[in-house]
Amino acid sequence: HLVEALVKAGHYVEAVDSLAHWAVPPDKSPARKVHQLSVSRFIRHFTADDCIPNIIFHLAAPCGVCNLTHRTCYDIVKTGQLVLEFARHVGARLVAFSTSEVIGYPGEHSEVSHLEVWPPYSLRSQYQAGKIAMECLMLGAGYPNIQVIRPFNIIGPHQRVDGGFVVPRFVKAALTGNSLTLFGDGEQRRTFISVHDVVRFCLMLLARWPADPGLWHLTNPANRVSVAFLARLVNHLAESKAGVDYIGNPKAALGWNAYEEVPEKAADIRKALAFGWKPEISLEVALKEIINESKG
Repeated sequence: HLVEALVKAGHYVEAVDSLAHWAVPPDKSPARKVHQLSVSRFIRHFTADDCIPNIIFHLAAPCGVCNLTHRTCYDIVKTGQLVLEFARHVGARLVAFSTSEVIGYPGEHSEVSHLEVWPPYSLRSQYQAGKIAMECLMLGAGYPNIQVIRPFNIIGPHQRVDGGFVVPRFVKAALTGNSLTLFGDGEQRRTFISVHDVVRFCLMLLARWPADPGLWHLTNPANRVSVAFLARLVNHLAESKAGVDYIGNPKAALGWNAYEEVPEKAADIRKALAFGWKPEISLEVALKEIINESKG
């Protein structure tokens, strides 16, 4: 989505990805060139003959809680260090994506909220700790051309079901007539933001690059709903008669010990609003787009 928007705005874009979690075939990407390499290999083999970037969007990380491994924390920090050093070397502006999971406790949080990882430690803790370390690395490096974005629950077309994300999982179930699975009582609340609103903020950064390094929370407070409401809405919009199953012990039912229920968090987005951005896409509109794309 970001590549599409950048190309549409007239930018020359090259993408670097191992394609381990790539949702769109490389030959369908709007990027002028797709380097099917890990970030570390690309940087090691970069030469003066290659296209020197003036801005880097660093989104590389395991995609979804189902894809976490014992190397997750190490890989996030190592890749972040390489990208930071590369940006310094070529003099590029850098936008790095973090995650709302760096805040490991419930409540409404601004960019200055404390960052915490609570025991018992797990694969998900590795993801949290890796992103916290990456933020400290980026914003504490003394490099002025850095912006870090913490999105809260991005949704949009092409999001993969096998990552464990709730919206594509619900949409797939609704379209195939299978019951939508809810964990616990389903009253956990989430605040969703359309990927298009996040992309629009990225374009605003390009047009009005801040003078100082920055950290930004992005979400859409109007899209705060319970998971049970989300399931009913997906079924309604998909015109599905699929039922809803409640699972009290997801670790036992799924055979997936890595499952953890995340704290209920909301983002204070006043800083982004003051910058001139605001979320525009409702949950219903975002879900309709996802459902239509999933139908093919």
